[in-house]
Amino acid sequence: HEPSILLPYEEQRKAWSHAVYFCSQQAICYQRQLESRRAAMMSLMRYNANQSKLVTQMVEQYHKFTAHMELFVACHEFDIDLYQKQAASGGVSSDNMYKSWLKLKEDCEKYQL
Repeated sequence: HEPSILLPYEEQRKAWSHAVYFCSQQAICYQRQLESRRAAMMSLMRYNANQSKLVTQMVEQYHKFTAHMELFVACHEFDIDLYQKQAASGGVSSDNMYKSWLKLKEDCEKYQL
């Protein structure tokens, strides 16, 4: 499609230089956009790595907690059994202590998953 109006040579050069300048500015903007996308992607990757590390730490802490809880519950049940045997044989006994141990056992059962 040919233009219907032909510009003089000087104005054609001026229009051409404006077009070249515009294209070079667009290329610069495109490069900046690519760099910003790379920076955003790197930031997301760093954030993802930090999140993965935190998830791993949380899982480790959870496993430690459950292991400690299981050990505590087993020891506590053993203590209650021994206490019941001791109280049945006429040894030292305390209703308040026994009730508090049973309440502690109930509380531990709430936290076991």
